[in-house]
Amino acid sequence: MFSKCYSKFPIRRRRHYLFHIISIILCFSLFINIKYGLLYSFFKTKTNNVIPNENLLFKDSILNCSGDPLKQWCENEVKLCNSSLIIYNKLFAITHSIILQPKLAKGKRLGGENIQDVLNQHEHDEYFQFEKEFIQLPCNIQEFHDKIPNDHLSSIFSSLSSSKVFPELHMINETTIAVNRHDYVNFYHTITDVYTVYLLCRFFQRDPKSVRILFLDAHPKGNLDILWSQMFHSYTRLGHLKNSSSIFYRELIWSQPQSKSEIDVQRNRGTAPSFFFEFRQHVLKQFNINYETNEKVNCQSLNLFFLVRHNYVAHPRNPSGKVTRQLSNEKQILDDLKTKFSNYSNIRFSANHFEQLTIEEQLNTIIQTDVFVGMHGAGLTHVLFMKPNRILVELVTSSWKTQKHFELVASMNNVNYHRCLIIDGSLGTSQNSILNCSDDPLKQWCENEVKLCNSSLIIYNKLFAITHSIILQPKLAKGKRLGGENIQDVLNQHEHDEYFQFEKEFIQLPCNIQEFHDKIPNDHLSSIFSSLSSSKVFPELHMINETTIAVNRHDYVNFYHTITDVYTVYLLCRFFQRDPKSVRILFLDAHPKGNLDILWSQMFHSYTRLGHLKNSSSIFYRELIWSQPQSKSEIDVQRNRGTAPSFFFEFRQHVLKQFNINYETNEKVNCQSLNLFFLVRHNYVAHPRNPSGKVARQLSNEKQILDDLKTKFSNYSNIHFTSNHFEQLTIEEQLNTIIQTDVFIGMHGAGLTHVLFMKPKRVLIELVPPPGSAGTHFDLMASINNVIYRRCLITSESSGTAQRIFDCIKEKISQMCS
Repeated sequence: MFSKCYSKFPIRRRRHYLFHIISIILCFSLFINIKYGLLYSFFKTKTNNVIPNENLLFKDSILNCSGDPLKQWCENEVKLCNSSLIIYNKLFAITHSIILQPKLAKGKRLGGENIQDVLNQHEHDEYFQFEKEFIQLPCNIQEFHDKIPNDHLSSIFSSLSSSKVFPELHMINETTIAVNRHDYVNFYHTITDVYTVYLLCRFFQRDPKSVRILFLDAHPKGNLDILWSQMFHSYTRLGHLKNSSSIFYRELIWSQPQSKSEIDVQRNRGTAPSFFFEFRQHVLKQFNINYETNEKVNCQSLNLFFLVRHNYVAHPRNPSGKVTRQLSNEKQILDDLKTKFSNYSNIRFSANHFEQLTIEEQLNTIIQTDVFVGMHGAGLTHVLFMKPNRILVELVTSSWKTQKHFELVASMNNVNYHRCLIIDGSLGTSQNSILNCSDDPLKQWCENEVKLCNSSLIIYNKLFAITHSIILQPKLAKGKRLGGENIQDVLNQHEHDEYFQFEKEFIQLPCNIQEFHDKIPNDHLSSIFSSLSSSKVFPELHMINETTIAVNRHDYVNFYHTITDVYTVYLLCRFFQRDPKSVRILFLDAHPKGNLDILWSQMFHSYTRLGHLKNSSSIFYRELIWSQPQSKSEIDVQRNRGTAPSFFFEFRQHVLKQFNINYETNEKVNCQSLNLFFLVRHNYVAHPRNPSGKVARQLSNEKQILDDLKTKFSNYSNIHFTSNHFEQLTIEEQLNTIIQTDVFIGMHGAGLTHVLFMKPKRVLIELVPPPGSAGTHFDLMASINNVIYRRCLITSESSGTAQRIFDCIKEKISQMCS
């Protein structure tokens, strides 16, 4: 309408109207600019006087609650002060819109001094005392002050008060993490602190390189300070902020102390916590260390590094710089070791101390090391940065042999650990001990890889073998049974009926076998590979492309033998870097169906019985691994192993996960509510050779003993006593029972293998009948899983048996709860 009217005006009049419209628009624009410019200036002026608002609403952080311990942190969240203060798991806290007054942090030192300027100063001079109003939050603190846990956080938040109006505030908008370090120049303590702060970054989903660090201590300058500036954005010392009267932090996180770190020895953790491998990678990346993550060991060229301990001044309280746990005859030992290892063309031996090297030089040394040797001390923390499947040899004297710091961190990083007891000062003993400790794992690890048939057949350590492009002819496996029968259908059958005899050409490989047939070791593998021949042309082949592991089981219904077999196969998966859930199992035996078969189908992809493949004339396997027998398992009693072998804790976790067992890895013992479980032994038919099902080592007066124990423990309100047998329970029900058990009691027998799935620091009481000659099977297994063990000698016919068992249990509960 306007355009039609406008077009009817003469040109001069149209120009006149257009001029007026443009003038009005320009004036209006100028008015808006002036008005909002004044408003902006007004608000800008007002922000110089910051008044924290009690009614501020904070948008909750999006937390990462995956894995251990992050899930537990998320479940234990206490929000205070309108979410300006949130405490997690009584360990650490996050605060928003918080004001610090550094002048109210009282102390003798500021921190960051040169070590030479503060020699002999007291340790308490390196920490601040926080006066009232050091911390201020935008709310009425009287409403929640008593809700702050009485631990390390209380010493800081005792200085808390409500926010006031400040004439001038220094603003910090970046996320900052406050750390009160215990030890600033000890590599072990520093790395555990740095990991904790890194984990907090991942928990709150903050980029570590954007996070500022605030040191709440007043330690002097140290050579490990660079770890903080490289791992995070930067660090500031609280003492250096004294000139700033008041500082406003948009987001300030208060870290837990070093002793609460998830990789500290007090956690007793043998498996990697959340984001451990990402942390390790982040450290190496920040110091420009390049390496292949899964680089295999090159046994033709091994680097053996000996870390020596030299005197150096690091602490004000040690002005002489004297370092303990040194080899008094160090030079002679190193010279002798160098001479002895010079006889090995594939080993390069070197030694050095880390005190004068930069962190980058230290990490570069350790990432190239295959065997790391050193006296017990913080320097061994570098094992966290070794490549996996390498070796740490920790030298200990008798007074340090029970310390587990580096055994645990080696286990986290999948490094093989070896503790070597030496007698310092005795040249011959120390030298020979160190040589043997370094040499033995190498022999076991590297020397026994035999490649045959153009690497179509590789035998490792005379124990197991891997084959590629192999053909099996199941019809040439001769036996009376196929396997998998119901137990009632095969009662009284002979044991040899449950195994096959392999005829010639059962196995075929693509090479001339005459060239190496005599190189196959004369052990369990020879009985299988005696049927080996060169591949022929087959008109039809059934193809198996998935990795398969062949197992010839000794005992299929004994929990001890089955678990040792299953662990062995799991370890082979990890050795060859195959996902256990993608691996097929091939049973080479013809055992009947058993109630433990489910362990194989749950732990791995599936299982097949060789006898059930008789209708397939020829089968081509792309990759077929031949497992060692049960007696050669790394957790079998014959290994006499008291420490966890490689990937044991991952294996344990994998078993529990496959049976949907949820639990907190490091859940502490609750001595106010203890679960005692007594495993009884009942008759049941499992073996064809025991048709009556009669079980040995039963308590003849079992009911009376259980009744007496139940009566005795009824006097203890904190103890819940139960008993049951496992024969009729599913594996899931068995594991659910054992994971909730604090004290596990039972007669010597395979059922005690469940100790491998107890939570750590619980108790196993093994009842042993006279003459007390039962093997050390479960003593060793308890030790592997960090469970307290007690052997209790009993006489089932004795009227005092219940009292004897009761006394054994009481003794170990006292130890567990002390």
